[in-house]
Amino acid sequence: ASCSEPELVLDNEYDEENPDYIAPETIIISTDPIIQDNKIISDELSVVWEGNEENMEFQYSLDNRPWSEWSSLPTATFRYLDDTLHTILVRGRYESGTEEDFPDTLQFEVDAIDGTSLRMNKLYTTVSNQNNFRIDIVAEEAELLAGCGILIEYNSDALELLGDDEGVVVGEFFERNNGSVLAFDTTLTTAGTTTLFLDIGMYGGNPDYVSGTGTIASLYFLAKLIGEYDIDFVEESTSLRKSNNQEIEITTLKKGIVNIE
Repeated sequence: ASCSEPELVLDNEYDEENPDYIAPETIIISTDPIIQDNKIISDELSVVWEGNEENMEFQYSLDNRPWSEWSSLPTATFRYLDDTLHTILVRGRYESGTEEDFPDTLQFEVDAIDGTSLRMNKLYTTVSNQNNFRIDIVAEEAELLAGCGILIEYNSDALELLGDDEGVVVGEFFERNNGSVLAFDTTLTTAGTTTLFLDIGMYGGNPDYVSGTGTIASLYFLAKLIGEYDIDFVEESTSLRKSNNQEIEITTLKKGIVNIE
């Protein structure tokens, strides 16, 4: 009789020592809207993916932000996407806990705002309570722009504009033609709402205007109260002007949202 040990059979498909082992793999299979020429004209995108085995869990990351929690759901929707390039990573893991080494990658550009527009950048900002953060006011596809008057409203209990000329900083857009810039800002707080008025104009440049897309001003705030709050334009009191003071039609005003945690 033989006393030898029986031969070990590796039949666990999730065991990396198994010669038939296949590493976890996730593939992005569809998006809504469909990405055409690496671009979408929406600030919202839904993504669907699938793993190479059943009962897998997944996580994702947008623009190198922290990974989401592991979930069995093979889909996610990304909202408030800024007009810029974005990267989404998706990876999976087996029930055994073995994680995918190389996430699937989706790269695309958002061009959701058409025509001469003003938008907040970022459209959605997450910040910890009692921390400072920045919101940029961006003019997009502007033509012959020489000045602006912008009125903004926000919750004064939750958001505090920094003082001592640190709260409003003129952006680079009006300085592109090497001219000079005059800027004034005033605030008024009533019943928990602060109204900020910005009046910015350029002079002495050659030419006496700028065109294209760029930052008009950066606003620096202190987050003071947990919750979600708007920083919004007051449409009837916001304008863009040419050097002859003729008003430029604004197609879109896109507010910003601040999530204080």
